Amino acid sequence: MITSPHTYDVIIAGGGPAGISASSHLANRDVRVLLVEQKKFPRAKLCGEFISPECLGHFQRLGVAGKMMSSNPALLTETVFYSRAGHSLTVPSGWFGGSRALGLSRAVMDNNLLQRAREVGVAVHENASITEVIE
Repeated sequence: MITSPHTYDVIIAGGGPAGISASSHLANRDVRVLLVEQKKFPRAKLCGEFISPECLGHFQRLGVAGKMMSSNPALLTETVFYSRAGHSLTVPSGWFGGSRALGLSRAVMDNNLLQRAREVGVAVHENASITEVIE
């Protein structure tokens, strides 16, 4: 079979953490991947800027843990949960699978993940939408 530079084994729609991670894992296994994202990175994204401890192992497997740590995240050793009634419960981050959680903006995390995806060979198309599948 003859393939062109625009032939992909997998096309992933959506460049959030799951889409970027999946594309990187596939590219690391010599799969030709196209990642299509509707927005342009880095993008502002409202979230709690909380990365739970179990994500650190995931970042290691993706080869982006060093980049995440060099982005100067806040190191969180405990998490506080609040109820609507104003009660709170503080638990150590170790309860979530590691020694600490990270406080890092979603834009920085997404950008670090996207840069890594490009490094491992993922073709990324931003400001794009998938409108139909052509077989």
